[in-house]
Amino acid sequence: MVSYQEPDQDERTRHIREYDKRRQQRADRLFHWSLNMPPEDDGVNNVGNRSGMGWKELAVIAALVAGVGYVASLSNTAPGPAVQQAAPQDAEYDVIFYDDAGNKVRLDRWTGE
Repeated sequence: MVSYQEPDQDERTRHIREYDKRRQQRADRLFHWSLNMPPEDDGVNNVGNRSGMGWKELAVIAALVAGVGYVASLSNTAPGPAVQQAAPQDAEYDVIFYDDAGNKVRLDRWTGE
């Protein structure tokens, strides 16, 4: 009779990591093959790495500060003209119609009845 021993967690983890490593190696080989790159070239340009903020980052921050200042100044201005009240629903209006020649067309007043 053959006894089956459950693999422990470390062995499972090792198999999973090996599988992931082989899969990543295949993906890297396919990447290099598709771009006609030598296998040792990882496609990353390490020249010119820098840390800190340059003039571009400082320009973006200055633009953001200026924009926030502008929006804040708009909120501190005097209020605009008061909103006009809506016309009452029973208001009467004179409507004038014109024909194609620009002459007024006279219509009798409609009373709504």
